[in-house]
Parts: sequence; structure tokens; C-alpha cells
Amino acid sequence: MYSMANCLLLMKLASMHIRTRRGSAHDGKEHAAASATFRLAEIRLQKSLLVAEWL
Repeated sequence: MYSMANCLLLMKLASMHIRTRRGSAHDGKEHAAASATFRLAEIRLQKSLLVAEWL
């Protein structure tokens, strides 16, 4: 259940990241923030998947 929620969050963040990269963001700071948020979610998902595999 927890990893499914992470997957859904990652998909949502990925769509936000793609929209930002396409130019809907008006400045570089917004793009940088979206990229950082996306990367953080990616790292959290990888960590949770590693824990799930370990269990």
C-alpha cells in the first residue's frame, strides 16, 4: 500500500516535471524547484522499494 502511494506520487511529480520542462514555467527558479522535488521523490521511492525488497 505504501509503495503504491509512492508510485502514484512519483507519476504526479513526473507529469509536473515534464510540464515544467516543456516551458510552462516562466523562470529558471521554478524549473529548478520542480527538478529538485522530482529528484527527491525519485530518491524516496527508490529507498522504499529497496526496503520492500529487503523485507
